[in-house]
Amino acid sequence: MAQRHGVAAGRAGNGNVSSANSWFNAGLEHALLATVYCNPAAFHRSYTEMEKRFRVYVYEEGEPPILHDGPCKNIYTIEGRFIEQLELMVPSSASSSRQGSRRRRVASGVRTSEPARAHAFFLPFSVSKMVQFAYRPNTYDKTPLRAIVADYVRVVASRHPYWNRSASADHFMLACHDWVSVAASPLATKSWHLARSTQTV
Repeated sequence: MAQRHGVAAGRAGNGNVSSANSWFNAGLEHALLATVYCNPAAFHRSYTEMEKRFRVYVYEEGEPPILHDGPCKNIYTIEGRFIEQLELMVPSSASSSRQGSRRRRVASGVRTSEPARAHAFFLPFSVSKMVQFAYRPNTYDKTPLRAIVADYVRVVASRHPYWNRSASADHFMLACHDWVSVAASPLATKSWHLARSTQTV
């Protein structure tokens, strides 16, 4: 377990971070973290700050099964679980009337109902559900997947100023599917496509 062993200089609003080994045990854990991060203490502190401040706005347009829902079992689980966790979070300024809707909701400092406070905007697509419901097997026609994404982007861009304000640079979608690059092709090249390949090497 990570332990804090006397911080020489904490971050006091000016970005100062303590020495690299002050946040972690000097043993195996620190050695492993040091191989991944140049300064594990700086990473840990930045990550802690991000958890406190980072806000995500989830667009509410659209309905399941293709939007706001995803598989939570088998090989595409990451996609569904991520969408589910964001959907279960109560936006930081949500009214109490929404807290009992659909599923049991949990408090969150990450999701916000105020787009002006958001650092990132989540497009709640499920690529695996798109493939399940819109793709016809053995046709190799990926046009329906692209059409779903393009149509959703048109709706979002026409109702909200945020897509056009940043040219989609602060928008993202997540998929645990090899087809994410096909489905996401209508998105501007600046938006984030978080994908995890299901293939094993």
